[in-house]
Amino acid sequence: MMLGLWLQVAGAIAPPPEPRRIVAVRSSAAVVVDGRLDDPVWRLAPVAGGWRQNDPDQGAPATAATEARIAFDADNLYVAFVAHDSVGAPPPRVRNLQRDFRFDENDVVAVVFDAFADQRTGQIFQTTAAGNQRDAQFLTGLGIDQEWDVPWRVRTTVSAQEWTAEMAIPWSSLRYPDGGRPWRINFYRGLRRRDELSSWAPVPRGISVVRTDFAGVVEGLEPPRSRTPLQLQPYLRVQSGGPAAVPLERRDWEAGGEVKWQPSVSTVVDVTVNTDFAQAEVDRQVVNLTRFSPFFPERRPFFLENRALFTAGIEGRLQPFFSRRIGLGDNGEPVPLLYGGRAIRRTPASSAGLLLVRQGASETHAASDVGVVRGSVNLGSRSRGGALLVGRHDQAHDASARWHGTVALDGFSQLTPTLDLSGTLASTRRSVSGGDGYAGHISLSQSASYLQGDLTAEFVSAGFVPEAGFVSRQDYAQVSSNAFLDLRPDWLPTTVRSLQPYLYGSLVRQASTRGFLEAQIQASPLSLRWQNAASADLGVEFNWQRLDGPFTFVPGVGSGPGTYAYRRWTASVSGNPAQAVAWSAFASTGPYFSGRLTTIESDVKWSPDPRLAMRTSYTANRLGSFDSTRTVATTHLLAAELRLALSPQRQLATFYQVNTAARRGSLNVRLSWELAPLSFLYVIYNGNRAVDGLAAARRPSEDSQLTVKLAYLFRR
Repeated sequence: MMLGLWLQVAGAIAPPPEPRRIVAVRSSAAVVVDGRLDDPVWRLAPVAGGWRQNDPDQGAPATAATEARIAFDADNLYVAFVAHDSVGAPPPRVRNLQRDFRFDENDVVAVVFDAFADQRTGQIFQTTAAGNQRDAQFLTGLGIDQEWDVPWRVRTTVSAQEWTAEMAIPWSSLRYPDGGRPWRINFYRGLRRRDELSSWAPVPRGISVVRTDFAGVVEGLEPPRSRTPLQLQPYLRVQSGGPAAVPLERRDWEAGGEVKWQPSVSTVVDVTVNTDFAQAEVDRQVVNLTRFSPFFPERRPFFLENRALFTAGIEGRLQPFFSRRIGLGDNGEPVPLLYGGRAIRRTPASSAGLLLVRQGASETHAASDVGVVRGSVNLGSRSRGGALLVGRHDQAHDASARWHGTVALDGFSQLTPTLDLSGTLASTRRSVSGGDGYAGHISLSQSASYLQGDLTAEFVSAGFVPEAGFVSRQDYAQVSSNAFLDLRPDWLPTTVRSLQPYLYGSLVRQASTRGFLEAQIQASPLSLRWQNAASADLGVEFNWQRLDGPFTFVPGVGSGPGTYAYRRWTASVSGNPAQAVAWSAFASTGPYFSGRLTTIESDVKWSPDPRLAMRTSYTANRLGSFDSTRTVATTHLLAAELRLALSPQRQLATFYQVNTAARRGSLNVRLSWELAPLSFLYVIYNGNRAVDGLAAARRPSEDSQLTVKLAYLFRR
């Protein structure tokens, strides 16, 4: 019945039979990129107008008019936007000046290119009213590489009733075939004060605006023959300090870098030597009160690029390959990366990737080599099949070598414009006992205007051990489903946009014995979203859990073996994210195994100006009355962040966090100056110390480092 409903809803949405069209104009003179649009070419370029809303009023004209134009010369592709607004409307909202900003927190304009016109691949360029840059590339069925960065320029200007943006994107930063068909293109805008999303080529609500099967067509482009640029980005790093055993006076000099070569429009080769990630964001700590491994996302630039191609399985639960297992220990401590290489080939018919990395030895990890081979073949117009092979060879400390292998097959099919089917089947083998096993999943997901959800079945055997992958738990089989409705009846108050009830259910059994492990039902019958994006939600959770042995949540507090059934209540509320002070809060309470758990979370952001942004988040967990004892324990997790910026190219970010469950406090200060496109000077300070409570230091800093790093991009 549910499948029939999904198919019925999915069939109601389809791309337009005839796409919209825009003509690009060649510029006879160099375009001055200053955000003023006073160059002669902009008076000649046709206007892409008549934008339509994606949300909130699907298909209706955008409440604030937007115009886009496109031009080009021998070196660059130019895109210009004029974003109008009502008389007396507040100025456009920009929360901070960081690169790769959050789309939903800012006033944004963007362009999407599908240069191969295959409705599968594309590149996205976004900017805020303050000139922040965000770029990404995508491949349908494999996801979006939001961390992909290429050199391009943008400048903006803001006046009383409009703001303008002018982009210059070098041809060498774009992927396109020589002599191909006219490109697919779309423009879209996020109007923050109304929480409105509109686009030039209409896209239905529930469908991503980057989907190029709904995009228009750009005519008149005359790109030069695709170039094969060579990029060299060496770095020099000076570091002072280190662990407590290392005197602060010690200064380490390191040099290395990366080379990127594009022998053809379809192929990119990267080589890295003595890889360094000093500038990468630090991990956000968590208080883990579950029995399963927490998931920390990848944050290192080299592994973030083209991450989607090497992804298979379910992120955060079942991943045959997870790059964070390279160069980082189980506790996040760095392991030296001596050298590595990556080759990517993407064509309209297929995608392939090869990754090889040599990891040095540390006190806790043996030297190892990791290799990944990935292939994906397009099947028909909306399907693909792929294979992934992961190998790891460890040189153990006792001089005995060990090897580990993982092979996975995966597939994706877009059954209708809103209904997707995906699956993975994986196996691991090791030269030591205990590492031979299987895992897999199959998922049916729906994304339509008023119904989103999925139905997923997954399993992991007891012997499935992906040494270069990630699983949250082993020896389980799970069936889960969720449904999210976006209802907009006429009887809702005009200040309320939608009623969004939510239902989730899961059943987990032990794969080896088929015995019951746990089940959960989450329901949120009352969930409201206001027109300004504020929200409120009340929910309930029903849990059934089986513990085969004692489990300790925090030192001194735990539950013994047994079967537990309990109900918990949840509530969340958030304010208008467009205001200078944006906030959200969450609370849950009720029984938890043999005791009680109350959790309170808060998040406050203050940004009176894009050049100044502060954020504080706090989580408290109170555990008590476990196993009929009066033991009470409370954990605190506090994080504070300050960002100061003179411009999008010069920023200072400070991040401090304290985790009382881990008795650890850490401070990260990062000054970044973009000297030229993608060329940076960094000054980074990292300090860690053991703490009692939220502020009191138990002893002096255990680990204090000051790093200065210069990374300069040379591009031919």
